[in-house]
Amino acid sequence: VMLLIPDGTMTKMVHCSPLTAAAWRLGLTSLALAFIQSAHYGPLGLLKKIVHLGPWGLLVSALMGLSNLGFSVAVRETTVANVVLCTATSPIFAAILGRVVLGTTIRLRTWIAMPIVFLGVAVSISGGLQRTLDLGEIMAL
Repeated sequence: VMLLIPDGTMTKMVHCSPLTAAAWRLGLTSLALAFIQSAHYGPLGLLKKIVHLGPWGLLVSALMGLSNLGFSVAVRETTVANVVLCTATSPIFAAILGRVVLGTTIRLRTWIAMPIVFLGVAVSISGGLQRTLDLGEIMAL
């Protein structure tokens, strides 16, 4: 969260399209990750890792790109505070995807917490229950 707040604020301050913002964010993230991986595996080790990504690695890369684009659109369409608050639902989506894709067991307390978290986030970002979610809040979720 400490990294998302300045990132969201800077993304909102830059006057460009969400696609351009997402491209810059992905490019800079890729460079940072390549630097870290090169330091750990060496330049040739990094190339071997990239070549051996496989279909799952490519799928994850594409989904990260879509996630970045969604974040950029969300920051443009609503407040940074709402976007950061909506990211609090990420562990819930991870639990659901873990169940669907990997077959992991979700504990009862997690199932109980899910609707409570969603209700709390919905009330917080809507300023009460008077209005519906806008595009930015939907993209943040």
